[in-house]
Amino acid sequence: KKLDQWVLWRYEEREGKRTKVPYSITGYKAQSDNPRTLAKYDQVMQRMKDYDGIGIMFANNLCGIDLDHHSDGQNLYIDSTGHLTTDAQFWVSSIPTYWEVSPSGEGLHALGFGQLPEGRRQDDKQGVALYDRGRFFTVTGKHIEGTPEDAIDCQNELTAMYSWLFGNDQKSACANINT
Repeated sequence: KKLDQWVLWRYEEREGKRTKVPYSITGYKAQSDNPRTLAKYDQVMQRMKDYDGIGIMFANNLCGIDLDHHSDGQNLYIDSTGHLTTDAQFWVSSIPTYWEVSPSGEGLHALGFGQLPEGRRQDDKQGVALYDRGRFFTVTGKHIEGTPEDAIDCQNELTAMYSWLFGNDQKSACANINT
């Protein structure tokens, strides 16, 4: 909440698809590369009533992990009873930072500090996307119990996750994921 990277968002339709669009507290669209369109947490909370939610832009080494629907249309991160699946529990325990339920209620978001390597950022088959710039995350505040209540430095874990998802030597990367 101390970062000056907060935005408001609302649902809008783009090309026939419902999407979340970030806004500044002035009512204009927020821009990931323009710090003047970002605000303090308290400022966005004061304007929240006119929007669908709040979010945070990725900058200053803040990264996000999005676990959601797999490309086969299945969601394997939150089961029908609302509990974390084995896949979700693996990632949550492997990356010790702030985790919460995403706005859909069917996925998870994590916020942590680190830098991602250049290259791919999304694996639709696994339902995983990683971000560290040029994007924002919606924030629900539906914290996953047992995880830190704040974003922490998780560079080693982010590097291992990235390598496991996109690298050539998946077995050795997976072995290092809990370092």
